[in-house]
Parts: sequence; structure tokens; C-alpha cells
Amino acid sequence: MTTPDKRPLKEAFTSTFHDRYRFNDLLSASTTGECSFIELKNKKIASPSKKLKDFHKFVNKTILEFLEINEEVVFSYRKGKNILSAIEKHSQSTNFFQTDISNFFESISLSDVKTTIEDNTPNLPISDIENYINHIADLITIDEKLPVGFSTSPVISNAVLFNFDNELNQYCKTSNIHYSRYSDDIILSSNTKITLMEASEKIQNLLSKYFSGRININKSKTKFNHKGNRVKILGILILPNGRITIDNSIKEDVEIKLHFFLNNRKALESYSGPDFEHTISKLSGTLNFISTIDSHYLDKLRKKYGNTTIDMFLHKSV
Repeated sequence: MTTPDKRPLKEAFTSTFHDRYRFNDLLSASTTGECSFIELKNKKIASPSKKLKDFHKFVNKTILEFLEINEEVVFSYRKGKNILSAIEKHSQSTNFFQTDISNFFESISLSDVKTTIEDNTPNLPISDIENYINHIADLITIDEKLPVGFSTSPVISNAVLFNFDNELNQYCKTSNIHYSRYSDDIILSSNTKITLMEASEKIQNLLSKYFSGRININKSKTKFNHKGNRVKILGILILPNGRITIDNSIKEDVEIKLHFFLNNRKALESYSGPDFEHTISKLSGTLNFISTIDSHYLDKLRKKYGNTTIDMFLHKSV
């Protein structure tokens, strides 16, 4: 990582916000009174105020995006990378291991955040960051944990696992295992199941080593698989020939909606619900997702439903 030119935090803050906020506004800010919570799928989601969101964007841009990660294995929350990037390296393997980390964000502590920023001091463009680490860490945690809902949580989570990723990746290389991580999802693959079984124990041992039992794999979501079975990773299929595509249920849903869109709008409303704009927006998002995962299937949709129709959805000009 190239060492950036450094300047004081106050100078960076002033050049970002000018007269909109004063530097003292940042120093006096806290999550108390600047954050509410919503319940979504039995999860507590933090919803920061407009001011706190602005400060989080500033922290991301000037500090967190400079934290070191293992770019060889981490594909989440990175520009130019997506789920496909995490899965491609496994497409030619025959055996697969998948697991995820239990309560990932909430398992990362205030201490983890502080230590990660401190360890990255040489990489940061802020010359006096040592004076503000404690305050920055307080602004991006709640109850000394990383909350779901803050824009800062995904970025810092990648960096917190830097040493874990490095050691696991080195182990995998010597064992002829492919390793990738997408947020809390850990994916290993190889051509022998025995090496994967040994590696699964290695994962928990390394998490215990670096996080003293606070971060653990989710045993209920841990599974082995092999080609010949249906191999589905992060919602994406790896076919026996190594080609990557989306799940058949998504394909069926997309084709029903495209057919109704072109031929029977009332049937589309009956199938997807009365909120037409929401249906179109969701279909547009799905087609853009397909375009990043399986261009071959997207070409089939173009032939079946027309280039103009597909392009309208891809460019959100319906």
C-alpha cells in the first residue's frame, strides 16, 4: 500500500465540510442522541442521524478506506469486486466447504476497532490520528460493539480480520486450498475433502487465537459439498463444468416477470403486487445482478425478450 501524504485531521475535516460543520462538532459528537434503531428480520439495525451519517462518510473516506486488508481473499465491500469475484477462484475445484461467522459485526469489539486503526497508523493520511483514535472508535461503535446499519461497519470489519485472513490464506496455499471471504462468509475449496476437513478446524483455531473466543463460526451454517451435488455458494451455482450461473428459482421469477411485463400488466401486478414501480425497480436490480454473474444467460434473455427490453431494465429507463 502506498503511503499517502499526511495532514492533520482538522485540516482534512475543514476541507471536506467547509462551513457546514465545525471541527468541534466532530469532537463533541457521540452516538447517544444521534442514533435510533429499527427491527428488521429479528435484527437490531442502527439508523444514524444525518449529521452522524456525514461524519461516518468522512471517517470512511479519510481513515477506514486506508486500512490494510488481504485483497487476495477478501471481496466484500470493495470497489470493482462482487460476489462473483469471491466465487470464481473455486469454479474448478471438486470439493467445497462453506461457513459463516456468527453475529459478525456485533462480535467485533471497540478494542478490535482501536487496535486495527492503531496498527494501520503508517497507512493513514492523517498525521495526528493517534490523538483521535479513541473518539473515532466511539463514533463507529455502540455499546462497545460494531453495529449493523453504520456505513463504517463493513469497511472496518474487513480490516479487523487482516491477520486472520493472512494466516489462513498462507495455510491454504501450502495445502492446495482456495480461500475467499465475503463479509462473514468463508469459502474454501480443493480437490480433496480431507484437506478441507482439516482446514475447517484451522479456521476456528485461528479465530480463537486472534479473538479469544469472541468470534466463532456458525456451526448450523457449516457444510461440505462436492461436484456431482448441487453446489450453491452465496446464492450462486457452480455447474459441473465449472460455469457459474444464478439459481433456477431466480431465472424462473425473472422470466415470468418479463413475460407479464411485455404481455399482461395486470398479471404482473397479480404476480408481484400492486406497487408497479417497486416491481420494476426490483426486476431492474435482478437483471443487473445477472449481468455481473452470467452474461451467457443474459444473452439468452436478450434473444427471448429483446435487446431493447433488457437494456431498458439494465439502464433503469423503463
